Amino acid sequence: MRDKAVSLVCTKGCSVLHIRKIRLLLQTLSMRKVWNFTLIWLSFYVSKWLKKPVHRGNPIKVGFEPTTSCNLRCPECPSGLRSFTRPIGMAQMDLFRKA
Repeated sequence: MRDKAVSLVCTKGCSVLHIRKIRLLLQTLSMRKVWNFTLIWLSFYVSKWLKKPVHRGNPIKVGFEPTTSCNLRCPECPSGLRSFTRPIGMAQMDLFRKA
């Protein structure tokens, strides 16, 4: 009986959460984004089929690393290991203006 009550609560709570997520998705979705997703999805399967890389579409996210200097010594981070192949320092503001 307890499992049934928990599943009913989760179903009601989850459905409201899913409706909010769907509404947010529909507000931010555009034909351009759908087309880009389609190109990325198709290029993945074409690459799998041809067994060589095929790249179509634009990246979904772009990340900037404003600095390569860090005082922490995290063992899994290239900055902590001091194993960068590029010079250590801060990025110039011109780089952010170009992007």
